[in-house]
Amino acid sequence: MLKLDKNIIICFVLFFISISFYIYRNIVGIGFLPFGDETGHFLGAITIQHHDILYRDYIDEHGPLIFLVTWLLGQIVGFSKIWLLRLVSTFFIAMSGISIFYSPIFNNLHQRLLATALWFFAMSSVWTVQGLYLDSYWTVGGALTVIGLATVIFPMLCKSPILTIHAFIGGAAIGLLPATAYSFSFVPLTFFIVVAYISICKHHEYRKIFLFSLLGCCFANLLVMMWLLIYGDLKGLIVYHFVLNQFYYINYVSVGLKTLIDSFIPSFCNDHLISNLVVYTFIVGSIILFCISAYKMSALIIILGVLTLQLRGSVGFQNGAFLIASFGLFILSFVRKTENKPILSIFSSVLIMLIMVVHGKYATSSPFGETMDKRKNITWKLFGERLDLGFTSEIQKYTKADERILVIPYNPDVYIYANRLPIKKYHAYLPWEADYARHSWNGYERDICKDLPLEKPPVIYFDNYIVWGQFPAEKYMPCVLDFMKIEYTRLPNNSYVYVRNDLIHKN
Repeated sequence: MLKLDKNIIICFVLFFISISFYIYRNIVGIGFLPFGDETGHFLGAITIQHHDILYRDYIDEHGPLIFLVTWLLGQIVGFSKIWLLRLVSTFFIAMSGISIFYSPIFNNLHQRLLATALWFFAMSSVWTVQGLYLDSYWTVGGALTVIGLATVIFPMLCKSPILTIHAFIGGAAIGLLPATAYSFSFVPLTFFIVVAYISICKHHEYRKIFLFSLLGCCFANLLVMMWLLIYGDLKGLIVYHFVLNQFYYINYVSVGLKTLIDSFIPSFCNDHLISNLVVYTFIVGSIILFCISAYKMSALIIILGVLTLQLRGSVGFQNGAFLIASFGLFILSFVRKTENKPILSIFSSVLIMLIMVVHGKYATSSPFGETMDKRKNITWKLFGERLDLGFTSEIQKYTKADERILVIPYNPDVYIYANRLPIKKYHAYLPWEADYARHSWNGYERDICKDLPLEKPPVIYFDNYIVWGQFPAEKYMPCVLDFMKIEYTRLPNNSYVYVRNDLIHKN
């Protein structure tokens, strides 16, 4: 019979509060603001459901895993209620929480309850602030990292007994990171170096664990490859996820060592509060991990691997994977370190929760620049078709349900609002894509100047904004503007909607 002492009761109360808070924040997130990258994942899953091939018919720069899991969830909940696809993030954060609860490094029930309570509370405190509710590969990548840390890495570093099921799940999670984003590949590289080194050189009893981790990695990637063989294009994945990002998109964003170093500069501005909290959490968690680890050099390699998630920088929600991994690193380290001091552990955990609440309250939302007062005033609205918007009725007037449209430069929300699919190969067109068009790989040409005259969608939604305040359409796609002047007519009541001339005359 389970003996319930006061520590278990207190930790259970904290666990219940955290789970309740997590459920509440998820409900808020379901109806919170959409973001373009997320909508691109929704749109990709929908087009795949309509028999488009990922990276050939629907081309996006993100890794395949986010499209796979979004499409898979769509098979369960359907695609008519698009907002339910946000449960992808909910699922992965929940799985990482379960991994923390069952982590082999914890020996007592109160540790498991406390660590899991801290985890769900930490995620909930920044759920909308950092856009963790979005159907984002950042959230998925961070959750997978935490699963690997909890099931395999921490137990090995702490010489804890590991079950083969832990090894298999941890290996699968770690192995899926490159399919989430190729830039996350440093994490599994460092993780597997450590697992192999400890298993072969330091702890022979872990050799079976290493084999099962490798088996989990291979099995997970095999499933992704099989899915891609049916629903995607493998070479297109290399071209549009790796080549385009590595050689063209990288010229437009700050990525690298300088960005990483700059992210560690302290700041108490509202738009840096969460970012700095994450950095300090990472530092403290890393110090504790180094202290409790039986293999100091291996611990440093793991810390370096997690740090590579921050190469994009921390100002903005692009640090989502690093944020999640850092919180996981800290929680696992802290609760393990204080296992013999439950009162200190519980008191400190409550203090940590309060700090997170304060940061979440006063921080400016990274995806949207919203303060807490503005976030409270945002109407809770489920994302989907919007007939109340003027341009949607115009688009639907000039297109049939099965006809495809083009939205440029970038606003995938329009496709969802108007309930129309994008033309093949183009759901957007941005400066780095124009750069690639001038140096296309043989067999993977993607030049809108050549393709648009052949496609001639019935409607083009064109918002002539300057991308990132620096790149006007005239600079990187003047051919599109010239083509639209000849072949399309802008509707007088909506400056964004351009209708093909022959359809204007019919109506």
